[in-house]
Amino acid sequence: MFYSHSVEASKFDLFTSLLSTLLKGKYEYKNFVDAIFEETHNYANGRKNIYNINKENAPIVVFLNQNDSEFFKEIEVNQIKHQDYEHVYQLLNKSISKEWIGAF
Repeated sequence: MFYSHSVEASKFDLFTSLLSTLLKGKYEYKNFVDAIFEETHNYANGRKNIYNINKENAPIVVFLNQNDSEFFKEIEVNQIKHQDYEHVYQLLNKSISKEWIGAF
């Protein structure tokens, strides 16, 4: 169980770090971040479900949807803006707790 907790926490840390890098104007990981935004958008709109989302990113997708599904329902995934990345970065920094990650 401890190993599982560490892996999930690492996924959130990595995603938050990649978002931070993107916000600083470095776009090497933009495709990776955008793919999670798109997956969350599809999940929020019912086009994907827990059984057919990317399993590696499932904890992040579910978390983002649970914390701001309206944002992800409306986001234009083909034209993600800087303020969209900023919004999600702030959401992650405000909302992530070790208890939630350990519970997934």
